[in-house]
Amino acid sequence: MQWISSGSGIEHAEGGGTPAGMDTEGFQIWVNVPSGNKMDAPRYGTHTADSIPVLSVGGCSARILAGSSNGLVGPFSTIAHIKIVDFTLEPNTTYQHLIPDHLDNCIVYIYRGVGSVGAKNVSKHQVVHVDARDTLARGVTLSTAGATVGLSVLLFAGRRLRQPIAWRGPFVMTTAAEIKQTVEEYQQGRFLRQRAAWDYKRISSKR
Repeated sequence: MQWISSGSGIEHAEGGGTPAGMDTEGFQIWVNVPSGNKMDAPRYGTHTADSIPVLSVGGCSARILAGSSNGLVGPFSTIAHIKIVDFTLEPNTTYQHLIPDHLDNCIVYIYRGVGSVGAKNVSKHQVVHVDARDTLARGVTLSTAGATVGLSVLLFAGRRLRQPIAWRGPFVMTTAAEIKQTVEEYQQGRFLRQRAAWDYKRISSKR
């Protein structure tokens, strides 16, 4: 897992595949932050699969990517109040995940298999919205009861910012004026203010 807290500005390159030329499968997730933190110092992190905390209960495995669950804390570091969990359920498994009361919104994305999320039957590429403002809806039940295949989903929970979003290409700010200023700074070579601290040798030595 790689994460970027772009803050005042970060420049990066994207690529795919492996040195052997094999395709890889993954997700690119954008998380907005409050307008007052848009210009924070940039940060970056890379975490191998074996460094991500995993909660295993019966036939359910939960990788904690962001936020905390059962004392485990995900490595994604952001100022936003969020939780991201990667769930995998074996066939004939039911698990309930409780959304913390300080988070008021949630979606569940199904990326493999079939099953149910709450009362809704689901399959690959479907999304279920959970309105966590309702205290009775915070318990999200994932199930593969009666299924012969498993289920893999990503759960995203967060706190609504209730702020506008201005977006142009890779730049995301709060107002159109801020976007205009950012584009001008990038074109004039004034975009990058400081380098995100990171020990690049730490990960490369494990490959």
